[in-house]
Formats: sequence, C-alpha cells, structure tokens
Amino acid sequence: LNKICPERQLGMLSNFWRRRRLLGSFLVAAFSLYICWAIYALAYTSYVAENPLPEIVVEPPLAKYARVNSRLSINPDSAAKANANIKKASPQQERKKSMFHLDVRNPPSLPDGHVSLNVPHNELRKVPWCDKIDLSSPVSAQELRFLSIHPNDKDVLTYSAYYDRREKSGRPVVRAVGIALAGRANGLLCQLWYRRYADVMAAVPASVEVVPEGNGRRYDSVLLSCENRAPDGEAPYAVSFARSACAQPNGIHSVRPLPAEPVGNGRIAVCITPLNLHYDKVDELVQTFELNRLFGADWFFVYNHTTSERMTKMLANEQFARDLTILPFHPPVKVHVWPLPPGYTEDVKYYAQMAMLQDCIMRASADFEFAVFTDMDEVIVPRSAGFNNWRDLIRTKMPDLGTGGLSFQNTFYRLEWPSDPQIAANATIAGLKLSALLKLRREAVIYSHGSRSKMIVRPHFVRVMGVHNVWRYFSGSTASVDFNTAGMHHYRSWEGGGEKSFVQDPVMLRYREQLVARALRARTVLGLPVS
Repeated sequence: LNKICPERQLGMLSNFWRRRRLLGSFLVAAFSLYICWAIYALAYTSYVAENPLPEIVVEPPLAKYARVNSRLSINPDSAAKANANIKKASPQQERKKSMFHLDVRNPPSLPDGHVSLNVPHNELRKVPWCDKIDLSSPVSAQELRFLSIHPNDKDVLTYSAYYDRREKSGRPVVRAVGIALAGRANGLLCQLWYRRYADVMAAVPASVEVVPEGNGRRYDSVLLSCENRAPDGEAPYAVSFARSACAQPNGIHSVRPLPAEPVGNGRIAVCITPLNLHYDKVDELVQTFELNRLFGADWFFVYNHTTSERMTKMLANEQFARDLTILPFHPPVKVHVWPLPPGYTEDVKYYAQMAMLQDCIMRASADFEFAVFTDMDEVIVPRSAGFNNWRDLIRTKMPDLGTGGLSFQNTFYRLEWPSDPQIAANATIAGLKLSALLKLRREAVIYSHGSRSKMIVRPHFVRVMGVHNVWRYFSGSTASVDFNTAGMHHYRSWEGGGEKSFVQDPVMLRYREQLVARALRARTVLGLPVS
C-alpha cells in the first residue's frame, strides 16, 4: 500500500472517509429531528382542536376579563373607552399584584341568560396548575337551560347542579342533573370551582348514574356526581364539565347548596310536569292550582316547555302566580310533538321528564319538608272522613322519618262522559267550567300502586324519583294509601276509548263551596269569564 499510495495520499484518503462519516451522521440527526418535529406538530394540532383557546385581540384589563369566560360579550367601543380611562400602573404597583389575580376595574354587564356568581372582580384567579392554558375562575353562570360541554358536542347536556350533603355515609358531592347519549357521559370530568382553595379549580371524575324509565330513547336522564376534595371542606360555588382537566368550560352552573338535615317546616311544594304543546287549557290550570292550594300546597315549581301567549301572561300575573316558580325547560333535542309526523321519533322520553323530576326533588328539598308530584290534569284528593287536606294525611300516614313517601292510586274521571245534571244546572259551577264538580262519574277500575300512581314524598330522603314511584331512597320507604282514604283523581278524555264501566262518585262535592269561591276569585284576578 505504501508503494502505491505515498503517505500524503494515504492521509488525504483517510480524511475523505472521515468527512463522509460525519456527513452521514449529520443527515441521520437531521432526519430524526424532522420526524420528532412532525410528531409534535401532529399532537399539538390535535390538542388545540380539542381545547380551543378564545381569540385574544388586545391585552388591556377588559380583554383579560373576556378571557375569564369566553361566553361573555364585550362591546368593543365601550371597552376601548373604559381602557382609555384606566391609568397605567406603576412598576411598583405591578409587582404587588398577585400572579393569579386579574385586574378588572370596569367589568361589562352580563349577557342574557347569565347570572352573577358574586365573585369580586378584583379576586378573579387563574388556575395555577394549568400552565399552557389561561383558565380563570368564572364570574357568571347560565341558569335554567341545558348546557353542552362543547359548542359542537351535544352528547351530554346538563341543566342544574346542587351541593348535596343528604347522604350520611359518604362525602358531600356536587350532583348535576342532565341528559346524555348512552355511554357518552363516561370519562367526563367535573371542574369544581372554589373561592378560597389555592388550586382554584379541582378536576375530578364524574360518577354517572343513569335514571330509570328512559324507555329506550337515544338520550337517558342522568345524575352526574362529583366528589368534593377540597382539603378544608370548602363547597364549590360553580361547576363545569369537560373531557380534559384544563379545557375551557363551555357551560357553567352555579352550585345550589342543600341542607345536611331535613327541613322541618311542614311546608309542601308541588312539582308540575313540563307544560307542553303550547299549553293553553286555562280552565284546567285554574282548577288544578286552586284544588292544590285548597289541599295544602304552599308553592309550585312549574316546568315550562311551551305555553300559549295568554297562558304565559297568566303565569306572570302577580296575584295569581304569587306562589309559583316558573322554570324554563327546553332540552335541545327532538321531543314529543302532536300530531306525530310519519317516521318521527323523539330523542328523550316526554320532554326529559325524568331529569325534571330529579331537579325538582333537590330544588324542593332546599326549602320544603314535603313535595307532591302530579300532572296538570291530576290532583291527590283526601276522600275519607277525618282527612280534609294533605297535612291530615301526612300526620297519620307519615308519622316518622321511616316513611319517605306516600303512594296514591289512580282512577280516571272521563271528561267525555256526561256532566252530572243537577250540578250542571248550577249556572255558577257551569260557568266556572269546574270539571272536578261536573264530572262525577269515574271508571270502575282503580289502578294498583306503581301503575299511574302519584306520590307525596319527603324530598330530603329521595335519591332517585320516578314518575309513579320512588326508585331509590337515601333512607325510608314508601307507604301505600288506600283509594278510599285518598286517591289520585285524573281528569282526562279518552275520546271514546278506555274503560266503559263507571261508578258514580260524589266525593268532590265535599269541597264544593271552597273550590267555587277560590275559582271565582282566581278567574276575576285573571280577567277570565265566569259564564
């Protein structure tokens, strides 16, 4: 080799191979970096798609406020004027600011549908453990509407949330009421928001409880339970739901606290199934409300899907509706319609009635010892001597806390059957259109408990409420009331169908004078004719 290649030539050849190896190593390293960058870019794009950040145009204080809740709207002109009037803070003042507090001096008014969460604007806090996302404590919530976890995601829709301390064996939980597609609530996270807790927000797994009686529809009613893990037991003031811990919340609920012990005030609330199909039965409404008031109702929770214009005005009448809470209830899915179009299938059972029942149980338990569950064409009537109202029944049939509910048997008073001729001859009763007094024929069939029956319950002890029964109690059980003692009178027309045999039943005449006086007063207040 030395003869063929002198030493100089051998050195040059060695350098050539060394440079070639270095070039190869460089190319391999460059290719590896390119592959790593491509993988990172793909992962980051996927992450941003799932966790979009609100668009940030400017950075003065009001723009920071906008990022606290991307659902708040700010008028750009008013924001610019407000920012122009804010003096720039000195470097010393800037250093004094907490790194987790936002400086908001002129917060905008809240958009429609939002309620304030009473968070002082100088105490807004960023979530310290969400490093890559500007996530801050919410200042407002949306009430009385179904909220999705993402603008394009209707798999889970939540209506309300409560801080539930009724279960003695476990920790308090935030319990939310909603509807969900089968299996799609699994893996959901609760974002629990705190006023004092240093972490600002805790993301905990949502425990999903599917409410029975979904009847095979696409959506089930669900209860989402979120365990409170604040070290000092602080109750969260708001809750949102998301697929990832630091996702920007799309919908925020205020958390309504429930008492740890049952309310012992003896007061009775009535929960009314959602009014629907542009409900316009004014005569029925007056009769039902006045009968319930006569028998002991202190308050009504009326869930409203759709009502007619005149019915809406009636429900807003300050004198007639003095004891009503009207709760808009509009699940944004396909609901029952009539007449039924060919091939139409509702997405959720009867206007999400099962979710409404769970909401009313918890809503009533905050302020009422008892709750009554009926529809607008039904009323629970004391029938036996010695029982003149619901409180008489409660004292006798629910003597202690071991009885969580009373079940009342149903029978139908058919509206298409002839009115009692003697009662119909009374011009006042006929003019008031009081079917409870005019229709004294009922079907011979009395339904068994659990079939079309309705209930009076102690809401504090009910875990899951059903249409005709209690599915689960925290404690207690159901007692059955014989129809001769008290029963559920159901005033409905079957348009020629149903049971043919009937029984003459004059029990309602016991309440004739009281009902007539109440109906006269109510119709006068509402401006309705009495003849």
